[in-house]
Order: sequence, then C-alpha cells, then structure tokens
Amino acid sequence: MQRRLQPEPLRRTSVSSLSAAVRRFTEPFFDIVVDAPRNLAAVVGLGHDQLAGFCAGEAVAFDQVNILEVTRPDGSVKITVRGKPRATVYSIAGVSDLCELIESAPLATGRANLSRTDNDLFVSFNRTNSFGMNLVGTPSGGGGRFKVRLRFRITIQRNGNFVVRTEDVSIRPLAH
Repeated sequence: MQRRLQPEPLRRTSVSSLSAAVRRFTEPFFDIVVDAPRNLAAVVGLGHDQLAGFCAGEAVAFDQVNILEVTRPDGSVKITVRGKPRATVYSIAGVSDLCELIESAPLATGRANLSRTDNDLFVSFNRTNSFGMNLVGTPSGGGGRFKVRLRFRITIQRNGNFVVRTEDVSIRPLAH
C-alpha cells in the first residue's frame, strides 16, 4: 500500500509581512514655476508677505499639503500628495534672483490644485516607476488673470531608461 503525502498547510509567519504600512501626514510645500519666454514666475506655497522673511532666512509658514505614504511588503514606497497651495504670479523681466521679487508687486494671487504621485519613491526597480505632478491654478489680481500649469509625468523602466510622458510648464495670461 502506497502512502500519499499530505501537503503541509500554509503558515503565516507574520500578518504585517504580508500587508502594506500606511501613513498619512502633512508637510510644507514650496515650488517655483518659471515661464521664461513670457517673463513670468509663480511662487507656490508661500505668500508675497512671507517671501521677504524667507529671503531674510527667517522661519516662514509654507502651505501644508496632505501626503499618503504606502510602504509595500517588498519595501518599495508609493506616495500621493494633494493640496491647494497659494500661487503668486510675478513678472521676472530683469530679475535674476527669487529674492528680488520682494521689491515688486505681485501680478496675481490665488490657489492652485496640486496632485503629485510616485509609485516607487526610492526607485527599487521592482517595477516600472511612474512619477509626476499636476499643479493648475488661475490666480488673479491687478495684473490680470493667469493660468499657472506645471505638469509632468516620467517613467523609469526596470532597465533604467527614462521616458518623459508629459511635460507642460506655463503661465498664460487669460482674457478678462
């Protein structure tokens, strides 16, 4: 008589090793969008009043954005950033440094919608990495209305090749 071997039941060593760790938090956000052909720049995440303090090296309150961070069982990290930071548009004609903008009046102020994602933040090469940002806003003021746009999407293949999928950096005046 032949005996049939019964397979051993699967045993979990740790539930946490099979699941992702999720963290939610906020962080300060700051960026500058430059449209050199139009001589325009948008300071994002910091108001005009705080720019002077920033340039003087003082502590300033940057706008906060929400971050969702997922650490997968393989150690790779995915992040999603969302927020509505301030956007202040300036003319940069004759300006060579960000801090020179404190001497000029902003053309427009408002909020922008920010969405940023990265599916493999530290580039583990466990997968194709796709990351990018979409920042769109329509600040308005004495200098008119403007469409501020910073969009890009890049992938890094497992072999290390970079592919730019989308790229748009612009600050366009809008008709009144």
